[in-house]
Amino acid sequence: MQQPVTASTTIRARGRHSRSPAIWLLLPTLISMVTLVLYPLVRGFYTSLTTSFFLSNQAVFAGFKNYASLLHNPVFWTVVWHGLVWTVGVVLGQLVLGFVGALILNQPVKGQALFQSITFIPWIMPGVAAGLLWSLMYDPTFGLVGNIQHLLGLSSTAYLSNIHTSMAAVILAAIWKGTPFTILMMVAGLQTVDTAVIEAARIDGASWFKVIRHAVIPQVAPVLRTTALFITVWTFNYFDMIYVMTNGGPVNSTQIFPTYVYQLAFGQLDYGLGTAAGILSLVVVGIIAAFFIVELSRQGALD
Repeated sequence: MQQPVTASTTIRARGRHSRSPAIWLLLPTLISMVTLVLYPLVRGFYTSLTTSFFLSNQAVFAGFKNYASLLHNPVFWTVVWHGLVWTVGVVLGQLVLGFVGALILNQPVKGQALFQSITFIPWIMPGVAAGLLWSLMYDPTFGLVGNIQHLLGLSSTAYLSNIHTSMAAVILAAIWKGTPFTILMMVAGLQTVDTAVIEAARIDGASWFKVIRHAVIPQVAPVLRTTALFITVWTFNYFDMIYVMTNGGPVNSTQIFPTYVYQLAFGQLDYGLGTAAGILSLVVVGIIAAFFIVELSRQGALD
């Protein structure tokens, strides 16, 4: 017996037909993700389980031998520590200077657009060019930093060749380059601040510092957290600038994960060991990103 056609039956049929085109529209994206993300990740993990060298015609499966070798290598833990110092130093410096710079550039002054454009020059400069620029500035004989020291009556120092100053030197250069991005994000956040709250705090006699702390920062906190997530991931994976300036030296004093992976894979031509180091760095940055995402979700910044 043929069932009568009802409105609910028609709606369900239309729903099935309307979902089909959506699947076909998503198919190119899914294929791209599998091709560009999933396959290289799986292939890289397999390579990390092999002894694969540049001159070797065949990779030999070795299990987790490469991971064990890295975890028992003191240089690897030095790289982990330097990576954390590098990331924390650069991120904190960019957040503090970026927020202060955004407060200054957000003031309604004549030529504000020109000042903002000049401020963003370091951000758009290629990392290699910025690294070469700072290497010249740190030159103890001809560099700007050395000349300033001479004017102050101080002896010049080869900051990039000293194991005690090289990390601080590259961190300062990275802060200079990345701070304009933080300024851009924070200026956008400051433009959404409710001025009525600020005026009420001023009427109540709050100082400038208290107005910033209790009226401005809480309103831009979501933008601040999102910016911190972006620059943390970028800084942890940053390669070109620190490679040009120090190549991880001297004596591994500025060696971080990207430069260490490059040294293992393309310096020692040990693809298996280098890929294993890359996988471990991916795990570390994944943990950091997961922490930030959980915190952003808890604060409602992702809603």
